[in-house]
Amino acid sequence: MIAAVASEGVCRTVIQTSSLPKRARRLAWGLATRLVSGTAVACPICQHRLRFFLPFGVGGRWRANALCPGCQSLERDRLAWLLLCLSPELLAAGTHLLHIAPEACFEPRLRQLLGSSYVTADLLRDDVDQKLSVEQLPFEDQSLDAVICNHVLEHVADDTQAMREIFRVLRPRGWALLQVPLSEARASTIEDPSVTSPEERRRRFGQHDHVRAYGRDYSTRLRDAGFLLESTKVRDVYDRRQIRHYGLDAGETLHFCRRP
Repeated sequence: MIAAVASEGVCRTVIQTSSLPKRARRLAWGLATRLVSGTAVACPICQHRLRFFLPFGVGGRWRANALCPGCQSLERDRLAWLLLCLSPELLAAGTHLLHIAPEACFEPRLRQLLGSSYVTADLLRDDVDQKLSVEQLPFEDQSLDAVICNHVLEHVADDTQAMREIFRVLRPRGWALLQVPLSEARASTIEDPSVTSPEERRRRFGQHDHVRAYGRDYSTRLRDAGFLLESTKVRDVYDRRQIRHYGLDAGETLHFCRRP
């Protein structure tokens, strides 16, 4: 119990204190990892075995068993990695992969696998290979093998244009992971460009910097952009023990996109 409380405190300190020096942040993550070391759960990305994953949340809403202190992966990251591990041909040598808003848990591993054919990008960050907008990608038609762009489209003003751009730059049979937060209970996506205040966006869309809240029609939006879609529900692939063991979200659906 003491370890659980202490590890949660370390986690919240690291997340909420953006001014914490990099070395101190790394030490804090290391301490949290040691505090929860065990055998009940395992991160498929960094291979750490733990008693539980740490809590994580935004805007005061914290989820239990969500964050790996070893690599800072979340439920959606571990799900995506499990998919990639099941299909190693997706990351074969020479695969030209564009990774937009690259997650820290993925970047070093993908760069090691793919070398110079792996390109990171973001609109605002400085620690990437290219600064760009996903609504206007500076790549030639059919020039990339894969794109990872997870939990980005809910921040983009014109997500339809972004989807079309990703489709445009993919080669035939190229693939994309375009995960977004969505509610299966909501039939249609909610969006309103006139909503600009952080407080109202948080109330309407779930987070202060989201411009829409996706519903079940997200898959239709992807198909309308031209993608072939394979949608996999976590609970249909993994049993409850596996979901707990890998720290997955049982209600999540993974949308794997292909260009025909």
